[in-house]
Formats: sequence, C-alpha cells, structure tokens
Amino acid sequence: RPTPTQPPRTLPVPPSFAHMDNAPQDTYWMPSDPDDIFPCTVNPPPYDQSPRPLLLRLLQAIAKKRERTPAASPFIHERTQEAAEHNSQIIASQGYDLERCFKHHQDSLLSPGSEFRHPDHLQHLLGRHGLWPRLYQTLTNGASYPLKAIPFEPARLQENEAMIKRGNHKSASQDKTTLHKHIDKDVAKGYAVPITVETARKIKNSRIAPVGIQKQWTINAQNQRVIKKRLTHDQSFSMDFCPSVNHLTDKDLLSELVYGSCLQRIFHWLIATRRKHPGVRIFIRKYDIDAAYRRITMAADSCAQTIIVDEDGLAHIYLRLTFGGKPNASLFCEFSEIVADLCNEVLRCNDWHPHLLPAPLQENIGAPTQLNDDIPFATALPMVVDPQPDDRGQLDVFVDDLIALFLDTATNRARVPGVVPLILHLLGRPVADDEPIQRDLFLSIRKLLAEGTPAERQIVLGWLIDTRRLLVSLPEDKYKAWTTNLQDILQKKTSTFEKLESVQGRLSHTACTIPFACFFINRLNKFIESLRRKGTNKKK
Repeated sequence: RPTPTQPPRTLPVPPSFAHMDNAPQDTYWMPSDPDDIFPCTVNPPPYDQSPRPLLLRLLQAIAKKRERTPAASPFIHERTQEAAEHNSQIIASQGYDLERCFKHHQDSLLSPGSEFRHPDHLQHLLGRHGLWPRLYQTLTNGASYPLKAIPFEPARLQENEAMIKRGNHKSASQDKTTLHKHIDKDVAKGYAVPITVETARKIKNSRIAPVGIQKQWTINAQNQRVIKKRLTHDQSFSMDFCPSVNHLTDKDLLSELVYGSCLQRIFHWLIATRRKHPGVRIFIRKYDIDAAYRRITMAADSCAQTIIVDEDGLAHIYLRLTFGGKPNASLFCEFSEIVADLCNEVLRCNDWHPHLLPAPLQENIGAPTQLNDDIPFATALPMVVDPQPDDRGQLDVFVDDLIALFLDTATNRARVPGVVPLILHLLGRPVADDEPIQRDLFLSIRKLLAEGTPAERQIVLGWLIDTRRLLVSLPEDKYKAWTTNLQDILQKKTSTFEKLESVQGRLSHTACTIPFACFFINRLNKFIESLRRKGTNKKK
C-alpha cells in the first residue's frame, strides 16, 4: 500500500494498447514481456532459516539421551466385558473423575507426552520456535479442547442417553467387523480404554459421540493404491439436547492452520527452482507419520469428551487425538510444523551428514527414480511470487504428510532423504525393549517401503506431480472414477444428494490446482447448502 507521502503505483501500459481500437475483433493483445503482466514480484516476509551455531552437536547430544520407559497402564487393554468392568472399578474408585484417576498414574502410559522424548530434553532444540510453548503445554499437561462453554448438566445427560439409544452411524453399525477391528487395534496399543456403558454415563463431563467408517485411498507395500477404511468420531453430531463438542470449540484459541496452502507452496518452489536450474532433475519424496493423531495424548477433561459405544455394548474412552475432533488438526500441526521447520534448518546446516548422525530406517530409502533422458525439461514461466528457493532442498508438510523436494545433486541425494527419519527419531521417544505395550516407530515402515524412493513423478496430496514436464494430474484410477460419476449424472440428469455432495468435494479438490475453477462451482455450492438447510434425505 502506498504511504501518504508515496503516490500510488500504476501498472505500465503496453505500447500495443494504443492500436487496439483499430485491430480486428479476433485479434487480442499478448504481452511480449512477462513484466507487462507482473511489473513486480512479491517476496516472502523475512525469515531467518540459517542454522544455529553448533547445531550438529546439539542434535548428537539429544540422540545420546536415555529416555525413561513409562510404566504399564493400570487398565486392562482388551475389548472384553471383564476388562471393561476392571477398568470401570478403577475410575469409580476416584469418584468417576478422570483427572484424579490419571494423576495417580503420572509415570505410566497415561502421562502426557509418553510418545515423545522428555520436554526438558527438547527445550534446547525447539525452544526458539513460535509453536514450542503450545507443544510444551501439550507434552506436559496433555492436549486440551478449548471450549467456549460447558453444557448444562441435565441437557448433557439427556444428550448422552439419546446417543446411546441411537447408536453409531450406519457405516459403522452395518460393518461391525471393520468397526471392532479398529477398536481392537486402538485398545491393544493403549489409545483407548474399554469401560462399561454405565460408567460412561457417570464420568464427570462425559460426552458420547457416534462413530462411522470412512473409505479413503492409501498405498500398500507394493506401491499400489488400495482402499483403506478409517474409524472416525463424529464429534459434530448432536441429538439437539445440547451443542456438540465441535460446536462448542473456540477456534480463536487454536493455532493458525497453514497446511492448506501446502500444494501451492510446492508448486511455487518447483517453478522457481526450475527457472533457476532449467536442465537439472528435481525429485520429490514423501514420508508418512505412523498413527499420527494417536501420538498426542489428551488431557483428562478432553478424554471425557471422546467416549464411544461399540456394537457389543462396550464403551471406550479415547486417550489420544481422535479423527473427527475439530481442534485436533491444529493440536497435531503444532508438532508437524515444528518437524518441517527443523528439517529445513538441518538441511541448511552444512556440517550435518547422515553418516555423522544416522537415523533408524534411513537405509530403507532407495536411490532416486528418474525419467528417461529423451523426455525434455519443461520451461518454467515467471511468477508473481518469488519463494527464493534454496538449492539444498525444501521440506513442506500437510498435517502428517511430509514432502521433501530437492535438486539432483550428489550432496542432496545423500542428505535430503535422511533428514525426516532423523528429526522424527530425535523428537519421538525411541522404541524400547521393555515397552509395556505394543508400540511402533514414528515413521511408517510400510509406507516407507512403498514410497521409499525419491522420484521425478510422485503422487502428492492426491495429485500426480511430474517435475520434469511440470505437470499435475489426477491419478488414473481417481480420474476414471470421477469422470464416470460425472458422466452418469449428466446423462441421467438426476442424482442423489449424497452423490451430489461427493461431486462437490471432488470439484473443490480439482480447484486446488485451478483456483479460478472455484467461480464455476458457486451455484453448485449454493444449491447443496440450500438442500442441507432443508434437511434433505441424502439417499434421495
């Protein structure tokens, strides 16, 4: 913006504009100089990404720290009636107050931050990061839902009774096998505690939510895209006796989410790097944090908000972040954003090399896969933004997906693929021989083996990105499914509300790469919103 002493800046008028009035109607002005369109570029705000002095010694010191293994939980982690009754007696002995119950077992798996190294060990490494105070609070006291109000007690009790009577969503109640498989896994790993339904009614400030089974794509060990079913907590659902947990969440007290622009940042970095190095290969590498949300332990008051009831009549308290809680993306990103920023700092530390400080599993990362030499490098066009790319590589993050981008140099090939395994090893508590319960590394071994090779063509955030030809496209299976669905609606000229919502989500996903496409789906968005207000049956 111009200051009062500065005149407003005017865009340069191309000389050819003077002759446009006399030009034929089918002739349009095309700029010969990109500066005619973008007379200036927008630089990012100043941010010091230079590594700290002696960073390598600090990393080595943390790697040598011995972390204490937590004691076993007093609860029985089995989805059986006997275990539920045993666990209910422990809670009843503390007056059905989860906070009092957890305080009696602070050194066990119930203690916050049990999946991480001790916060005091991480203080020297992460203390200067803006999100560290919030993460420190989470690791010491547990992740807490910032609620605007506590429901009126009689209304809360009525809401819970209505939830128990109604049961879970059809996707879960009609697929009991998948539902119980997921709950068994969460209970066995200490993410959830089975209790009786009667105890769930009596727990202080308890809230019961229905669960559903959601289908999504994932990668198997053979690098094939397969359907995965995920258990989701519908903490936005309400029986109208009192507002849902998500509705009561005060979003102003949550950390700002920046992962929504991850794809744009990747594109900007790729284009700027290609302009800087027109004939050098660029590789992409993906990493997936295993059981991401389940690594963050919740505070006792928030655990009481996550109770579910399975199809066998057992209730379960979830001790870790759920898939469905409104605050959870923000609470987890306080960790994942720190991981990405620390990775970038380490990449800019020229003293660090993987052989000086090795990390588990980095030997499973294969050599980069490159396209044939006869495929030409696409020419990158100028942009209105200048991300000022660093030749030593760049890390970005979308919730729990870490994406590494780097030029094809000998140094980058040796350093960049190993930085994420190192940082996750330094922040997460290593798996001990005497773990009281089944526990895995932070880095997903299955996906590391499936996606363990940097490549010039990689599926990232649902898109197939080709860094050689600068192309972005839908994967083949997704393209066929989506276009078939669209053609079916266009031919029949009718659709169920459920299918229409699916089309809306897919078109919005497509608009991530073509932002102006949002304009053309405005009427569809308004139409669907009006159907929601009317309470339209989704099957009709």
